[in-house]
Amino acid sequence: RYYEDGLHAHGSGNWAEAARLLRQAVAEDSAFALAALFAADAASRDEDYATQREELARARRLAGAAPTKIGLLVRTYLAFREQSPALA
Repeated sequence: RYYEDGLHAHGSGNWAEAARLLRQAVAEDSAFALAALFAADAASRDEDYATQREELARARRLAGAAPTKIGLLVRTYLAFREQSPALA
């Protein structure tokens, strides 16, 4: 439920609420790489760069154990953000 509500808040531009809810989704499922990625994006848009860095690092750690498509999506997003094709 936290993930769905977080995505809704993200889509509505409520960045702080989205980051909070998405981080809660990761707290409930510690392997939820996509929730960490969206939490990082929301935190960035809310100019909460400490949370952004924390969630990007978490997403990077979780990507290795995520299902193939999710791991690839997370690594591609990180490579794009950091402009480093080697990360993908």
